[in-house]
Amino acid sequence: MEPRHSQSITEEERLEQVREVLLIADEKLLSFYDNIKGRRFRSAASDIFFASERLCDALLRSIGVEARSHEAIVRLTSKHFVKPGLIHPRIIRYLGNLRDRRNTADYSVCAGWEFKEDEAKAYLSWFDAILEAVSPLMAKNISEISGDLEKLKKETETTKRFMEK
Repeated sequence: MEPRHSQSITEEERLEQVREVLLIADEKLLSFYDNIKGRRFRSAASDIFFASERLCDALLRSIGVEARSHEAIVRLTSKHFVKPGLIHPRIIRYLGNLRDRRNTADYSVCAGWEFKEDEAKAYLSWFDAILEAVSPLMAKNISEISGDLEKLKKETETTKRFMEK
């Protein structure tokens, strides 16, 4: 399935789409935080995957590319950002690892014991690395989203501080 190139949309519509996807990432990050506070690490694993994936989705939309599946987000992020050297390949590995853990969390009924706080800390560090990698590229493509990205960075730091206690 080929990506949709959103060339027929206006710059205002593109900004609105990116902001909406970043809002979803923010909601998932806040849900991750709530699940960490509640020691629901399995649910937290799912949340942080979706927060991370939405970051890559927003990055793609910032250049006018709309992915139609989880796999397409990974493939298109690699094509447009990793292969040209704009993002380090580890970012895609982090996203793939998070997807694998999300699948285990959501579909393996016997795997609840696997999800612990230390692992959740690693997931948050991967999210943070993804955010740090995509933020400057998104802000370069759409300068109006700098405040949205800054909000995500602050919430990530708040979550890190809580987890260090």
